[in-house]
Amino acid sequence: MKKQLTLITFALVAFSVNAQSTLKGDVNGDGEVNVTDVTMIVEHVMGQHNSNFIVANADVNSDGDWDSCHDLGNDIAGTQFDVAHVKWGGSWKMPSQDQNSELFEKCTYEWTTRNGVEGGKFTGPNGESIFLPAAGNRNNDHLSLVGLNGLYWSSTSSFSAYLARSLGFDSSSFGINYSNFRSNGFSVRPVCK
Repeated sequence: MKKQLTLITFALVAFSVNAQSTLKGDVNGDGEVNVTDVTMIVEHVMGQHNSNFIVANADVNSDGDWDSCHDLGNDIAGTQFDVAHVKWGGSWKMPSQDQNSELFEKCTYEWTTRNGVEGGKFTGPNGESIFLPAAGNRNNDHLSLVGLNGLYWSSTSSFSAYLARSLGFDSSSFGINYSNFRSNGFSVRPVCK
């Protein structure tokens, strides 16, 4: 009886291991490779370990090294790593750093409240405006600066594989940020062009 029980337990363990995703790049095991996997690799490298991380899938090209942001190129707009494109489809995408810079260079900025939400109003030369909520940012499961700060990703990489550019604002100013860790939980302002 003890041998049968051991054999059954072994069979269940073997089955659960074999059921795990073997798709290269799919480090979270959801059956697809996207920005969530890239973020999980960066977080893992930065010391934020997740029990669902599949180490074998992190080495995409079988060279013995984990592959992450360095394979994304200079701009992820419209790719499988662009969350706006993945979630909204069509020609929706994350704005480039040039598009974020256009807000900075050509628009007036005003801190305002709209429908009870604090944020920034950006008004262009033609009088049209957009409102971006001060959504703060997320680090792991912790939200911070909600209602005080707006941080919005661009699709453009920065000085290293782990960094990207963004737009930031608060009640007194706004500007372009040239270097933030991709693993930071910033908001995304989808654009369509």
